[in-house]
Amino acid sequence: MADIIAPDGYRIHEDHIRIGGSRWVRSICITQIPNRVRIGWLDRLFSIGDVDVSIYLEKGKENEVLTALNREILDLETKLEQARRSYDTTQLSRLRKAHKDAWSLREAIQLGDNAMCYVTIVANVAADSRQELDHKCRMLEERLSGRGIHIREAFLQQADAYRSALPYGINFLEDSFRKNLDIGAATAGFPFNQADLAHENGIYIGTNLQTGGPVFLNGFLPPPAFSNNHMNIFAKSGGGKTTAIKEIVTRSLPQDIRSVILDWKGEYGIVTDALGIGINIVLSQSGERYILNIFEINEDVDEKGSRALYLNEHIATVKGLLTALISQAHKLELTIDEKVYLEEAIKEEYEAKGIHEGKPDSIYTSTPQRTGEESFILGKRKKEMPTISSLYERLSLNEAASRLCKCLSIFKHGQSLGLFDGQTTVDLQGEPIINLDLSRLEEHTARPMANQVVLHWVWQEFIKRDRTVLKRVIAEEAWSYLQREETATFLAKLAKTARAYTCSLTVSSQDFKEFAIHPIGSSVITNASQTILGLQEESDLEYIYEKYQLSEGEKRQLVKFKPGEMLIRLENAGSTLVKVERAEFEKPFISSSYLEERAGAG
Repeated sequence: MADIIAPDGYRIHEDHIRIGGSRWVRSICITQIPNRVRIGWLDRLFSIGDVDVSIYLEKGKENEVLTALNREILDLETKLEQARRSYDTTQLSRLRKAHKDAWSLREAIQLGDNAMCYVTIVANVAADSRQELDHKCRMLEERLSGRGIHIREAFLQQADAYRSALPYGINFLEDSFRKNLDIGAATAGFPFNQADLAHENGIYIGTNLQTGGPVFLNGFLPPPAFSNNHMNIFAKSGGGKTTAIKEIVTRSLPQDIRSVILDWKGEYGIVTDALGIGINIVLSQSGERYILNIFEINEDVDEKGSRALYLNEHIATVKGLLTALISQAHKLELTIDEKVYLEEAIKEEYEAKGIHEGKPDSIYTSTPQRTGEESFILGKRKKEMPTISSLYERLSLNEAASRLCKCLSIFKHGQSLGLFDGQTTVDLQGEPIINLDLSRLEEHTARPMANQVVLHWVWQEFIKRDRTVLKRVIAEEAWSYLQREETATFLAKLAKTARAYTCSLTVSSQDFKEFAIHPIGSSVITNASQTILGLQEESDLEYIYEKYQLSEGEKRQLVKFKPGEMLIRLENAGSTLVKVERAEFEKPFISSSYLEERAGAG
């Protein structure tokens, strides 16, 4: 048996061992441990991948331990008195804490509730090349140092350290790297892990590929589970990204979680059509059915019910939006005077409607509205808002703003880019799913501009309304938002502020690398506490590996996934491999392959 499992040979170097012709191993030891540790404090070592770890525990003699603790307590009391006399408040706080911990530990040992032990932690880190080995060890050092854990390669002791990490149960290093820990801290370093991801009130995602258990994910858990409710979904074309989003949206319905989908390719309208609920808003340069007015404004109601109207902030946003649209459409920049004319005209438009800063009631009216010869709408309702056409008419009265008027003209109703001119014709109140389909807009100019307007409109009409309702905004093909600074910046704004409105931002894209190297894109995905990774391109692997500190095994799995297989990476909870599963009744509106088969059969 030994001959079968033994390598062809090995060569011992001062800082590594080469085993056979294709394996490089470096033996490392833990040399410093923080004063306080939590369960799983060695998880970053175990998750590096292709690593063997041995933890040697030797219980200390009680009389020796208590003698040492008494000596330490006496030393701390002396230092405390010195700190009091010198009024060193910084040292006082640290010493009091250390003194209290030492007293508590001595009492626990005397009562038999705890014990001190000598601990040696040694690991063999392996790789397929010397370059990869160096890279893994550097990454491991960075990961552990962030938790106050220091490692050191067993320099000139590689052979003894290597054998110590093997399952012999013999510590060949003896006292070289021995540290003192109490039993609780030592056992907290063992690789305990929750076998299954099963959040309370979570939605069913699929089956855990490692345990066979069901996976339930609740993305709206409060801290400390998640610092925010945002999610990233990355997978190459055909990697299950669209299917996962459809599952999350539809399975959230029983929990009253409302969803808006910014649908770049027109793939999600079938969900609202098949379910018979929600609304599918198809934006078109030729159609007039749906209008999203960029001048829409809503009051802001905080958690305590206090109302506010931030009109000046909104005016600045509308001005910036129109300035960006003009720049994109005409390839020119407005002059300082033109920007002043634009802001003044926008402000006058709201004043003409009787809408004022800090007065939320000013956006409502009780005047009866005629809807027919003998029919009226009575009661409180929102006023009609300014429009691009009314802004154009106001600016046309200013001769100095003639160039600005000319630039705005193509955004008027009936013109090539006039789809956002007019009173809003969409009411989102109560709709559980809102799909905003941008696929019919011209791809290179109209669609990117619509991205920007739609984000602004969703912020006003969906995110800011009713903080008591759980909401989700899904930015599909989110790489498109990084193509322009304005949309990238607004996406980053949502990532930072949406949580205050009980809203989750879900970023979905095929191209992880584009987000990783983009300064704004990188901050957006860093802000997410949940990430779902499907089948990936080889070119994205290193960026994903670095960003999420995956193990080597997890990294390799990302290019081997079968249809429906994904990795869920959660903040403070590690990774779960899952098989996303669909019930038969879900296939008509979730499974892309099902739809393609049906189309072929028809």
